[in-house]
Amino acid sequence: MQTKQAIVETLIECGAQTAFTLPGLGITWTLDEFHKRRKDIRVVLTRSEQIASVMAQVSGRLTGRPGLFMGQGPFVSTTGAFGILEAHFAGSPMVVLTETSDYDGFGQYGVYQTMTGDYGGADIRQMLGSITKYCTYATEPQDAVYGIQLAFKHASLPRKGPAAVILKTPIIRREMPEAPRARLFPSAGYFAHTPARPDAAAVALLGDMLANARFPVIVDAAFLKRSWRERFADIARGAGAAFAIATCTAAPATLRAGGLTVLFIEHHIRLVMTLADQISVLDFGRKIAEGPPAAVRSDPAVIEAYLGKWSHAQV
Repeated sequence: MQTKQAIVETLIECGAQTAFTLPGLGITWTLDEFHKRRKDIRVVLTRSEQIASVMAQVSGRLTGRPGLFMGQGPFVSTTGAFGILEAHFAGSPMVVLTETSDYDGFGQYGVYQTMTGDYGGADIRQMLGSITKYCTYATEPQDAVYGIQLAFKHASLPRKGPAAVILKTPIIRREMPEAPRARLFPSAGYFAHTPARPDAAAVALLGDMLANARFPVIVDAAFLKRSWRERFADIARGAGAAFAIATCTAAPATLRAGGLTVLFIEHHIRLVMTLADQISVLDFGRKIAEGPPAAVRSDPAVIEAYLGKWSHAQV
């Protein structure tokens, strides 16, 4: 069995149903195996890597199962980074399958489009590692199988997100070893996990704070997933607390109208100036200004802290 066949079988075993791709180099070498298993996994050809990555991200976000994005290394890590980055920010389950675009022993020669990180090439592992929660580099056939299994595991855990498997291109057409020293196991075992146990003392403290509050309000600033929002709504009802769903800009105004004070810590100047009635400015832990927005905006110490101290010589 060649590695490319093992890759497709492992993807199916991990539950992948659709792959979004604009294939190139090593990924094109796998397409015949995808065609053989077309009843089990569908390949969607897109016009660009960016579109493929967005479709995989949206698929993962809507279904809760990792969306699969495949493509050639130089373009997965650049134009394709659009959807990966969104998955990283939004916590969407996503698996990225790509390769280093090196072949015939020229990985260290800096040939065109090489992504090994060697002299003259780009470093795809460094590029994808910064925008994924898990990133592995498979240099042996069995690494490809194990890497895919772990990628689906990490993408599917409660803290979901994108996971990447980078294949050293030549291994895609190599034969799988019959008895590798590093044993491979069925994929199902990697998806079991033990949920984290919350700190009982912290939970009790939160409960006491909610029970003793004079005007308890739980505010969802439109960031919670629907399932969690429903849970918080149930908690609020049980505690006799108000539950508000609002955007960041609407929440403070709503609470202010109800006679409540809102303290928020934020570095976004425009947002602070729009929402706050009173502002305190800290610079390296030291308060340098305090007052209404108009006064703070024109305070020389604030201007210097944000823009630097200018002189005629610098200008």
